[in-house]
Amino acid sequence: MGTFSFEALRILGQVRCFRRILLRRFLPFAAVVLPLPTAVRAAAESSEIETNVVGIVTAISPHERIVYLRADDGSAWRGDFWYSTFPHNLARGDRLSMRGRFRVKGDPRPRLVDAAPVSIEKGAAAPPEAEKTSLAELCSHPSMRAGARDWWGVRIATAGRIVDINRRDMWAQILLKEEGGAHLQAFFLKPYDQPLDVDFQIGAEVRVTGIALYSPEQDEIDGHVVRINNPLVYVENPDDFDFVNPAPWWTAQRLAIALAIVLAILAVVSSWAVLQRRKRLEERRISDALGRERLRLAGELHDNFQQLLAGCVFRLGAAEQLTNPDDTAVLSELAKLGALLNHAQNDLRAALWGMREEAEGPTAISALLKYAADRMPHWQGKVFFKTVGEERALTRRYSGLLLLILQESIANALKHGRAQRIDVTIVFAKRFSELSVKDDGIGFDAAGYSADNAYGLGILSMRNRVESVGGGFRIVSSPGCGTEVKVKVRNV
Repeated sequence: MGTFSFEALRILGQVRCFRRILLRRFLPFAAVVLPLPTAVRAAAESSEIETNVVGIVTAISPHERIVYLRADDGSAWRGDFWYSTFPHNLARGDRLSMRGRFRVKGDPRPRLVDAAPVSIEKGAAAPPEAEKTSLAELCSHPSMRAGARDWWGVRIATAGRIVDINRRDMWAQILLKEEGGAHLQAFFLKPYDQPLDVDFQIGAEVRVTGIALYSPEQDEIDGHVVRINNPLVYVENPDDFDFVNPAPWWTAQRLAIALAIVLAILAVVSSWAVLQRRKRLEERRISDALGRERLRLAGELHDNFQQLLAGCVFRLGAAEQLTNPDDTAVLSELAKLGALLNHAQNDLRAALWGMREEAEGPTAISALLKYAADRMPHWQGKVFFKTVGEERALTRRYSGLLLLILQESIANALKHGRAQRIDVTIVFAKRFSELSVKDDGIGFDAAGYSADNAYGLGILSMRNRVESVGGGFRIVSSPGCGTEVKVKVRNV
């Protein structure tokens, strides 16, 4: 059979469909009313005919051994070749004459199967310009809407926004969406192990050039197209994608990742906050329990040990009165013993004072120290307080520690240093709070103190207390230059 245009071949197919309808509905009259010419009857009896198609090559898919061309009558064709018949030296713009089998029955798309090249004219014409269209138009068909065009096999240029990217074996599939809601899938050869260009991101707006394809859904009786399924664009090269606008940062995928990260951070922070709150509650519970225990212990010491010391002092006074005034050696020893008892009483009173003030005084450290100072008459006119920075909350444990350090430092300054002025400074920093007790007393050699001299035991006791809670202790002093005690604890 000779060369037919696509319209002539389509008419042959329509004649056969029309004959099939007549045979179904008007069987007694079909053979008489419409006798068919010999050529048409031969075409109608067969689902395929062999023909030639001549045109300009518009696209090539070597991997699938498919050639797309625009025939001389303007129709778009596709040729499916075998590996042995595929023209590997073919290029876009060449003039190709190919011969193969055209499926008259069923498939309305103009294509030749088992195609083979008849002749090739290299560089015969410039490749046809891509025709601009929309995604919605590509999803239509002349049999579906009057005035619509059949875009199958035509080299087109269209635009859309990337909404999905899939990688399958040898192909990259880019799903595009138009503002009106129409979807289209552009695909091109790209092995899975080869990365895509960084511009291929969901949300990017692109213009793409390629061959329009689709899978038709046909009417069972007359074969006309009722729906376009899976509209596609075959893209020969990734360079045929023109990126109009890059993908915005706030794509759905990135927002989901960012939201997941934020939720994870919030979960971690919330867990940390819950743990810190539990820790603070536990510290407060322990501090309250310690406060109650201090009050109980202070009461017992006052009622028992303090009374015992008072009784010893009274008995010692009675012994002094009964001693012979001429026995100076005995009186001297009794005086020394009385001094020791008075010293023990004073130290016990100071310890009881610190325990009661810590448990009963204000919670703010600056107010607690001033509250305690007001209850010490012999401090009046000699001890002066100053705060620097915004006050931070401290636990009762740290407040009690600073209160004991303050009491011990002032007691040493008044008793051993014979100080006339003592400056107490509390510095509140972001992470630490610092207590400074500085006096104008006689000072001492801070580098040479030990537990055997007047200062040593108290200083060692203060240092051990501070270091037991992870704080810092420093004492600066020299003979004739006064003394400064510095304590630093972290804010909790």
